[in-house]
Amino acid sequence: MRKYSWQLTLGAGLVALSALLYFIHYLIFRDTHHIAIYFLGDVAFVPIEVLLVTLIIEEVLSKREKRISDRNLQMMVGVFYHEVGASLLKLMRHYMPAAAELNRHLEPAAMVEWSETDYARKIREVEGIDTTFLCEGCDLTPLRDFLNRNQELLLRMLENPNLSGNDELASMLWAITHISDELHVRPHIENLGHEDAQHVKGDFSRAYDLLLVEWLKYVVHLKREYPFMYLAALRYGPFAPGEDDRPA
Repeated sequence: MRKYSWQLTLGAGLVALSALLYFIHYLIFRDTHHIAIYFLGDVAFVPIEVLLVTLIIEEVLSKREKRISDRNLQMMVGVFYHEVGASLLKLMRHYMPAAAELNRHLEPAAMVEWSETDYARKIREVEGIDTTFLCEGCDLTPLRDFLNRNQELLLRMLENPNLSGNDELASMLWAITHISDELHVRPHIENLGHEDAQHVKGDFSRAYDLLLVEWLKYVVHLKREYPFMYLAALRYGPFAPGEDDRPA
């Protein structure tokens, strides 16, 4: 009740001011009939005013704000995949036995002609691919160093207000940040032991699955809105043939 005290005080003050003005009007003109006509007319217009302001104008403004927010979010996603995401997809694939199968599903030459329906189908297909990672005895130093170099960007994205309401993107960023933390605290990642490898491979799979699906969604957005950028994203993207798995 206390947090609404100023609203109640303001409301009571405005009602009192309105009553005072009506009273002054009566003292000057002595015409209650005229006051009643305009008072009832003003009251009768209130529901229409609520309809216009709340249901129509507010809805238009809300849709406009959502379009702006979605555009800003897609720009943020574009920066992420340009700076981090595409290279991370390539780098993590170095530790994935099923990488060749994934490449067959996502050949850029074929993807150029895909429709949005094709992308929706392929997303379901790649979600069924076994993205188990085998890290035992592997050198994870390149992955750790890459994530360390881009940690500031990841944190800035997590703080971005445009991310609110998009649980998939937030989950992806948190999963990647968690991998960075895991690699940072573990010794001897230049030759990862069995116990540590068993622990991190689940984290790798979760992060990679989210990273891949969000990349496919972003590519669909480029196809719809920016066809030339769409072609470049496929030609120089994480599944382009001949691309080095290890980013510089």
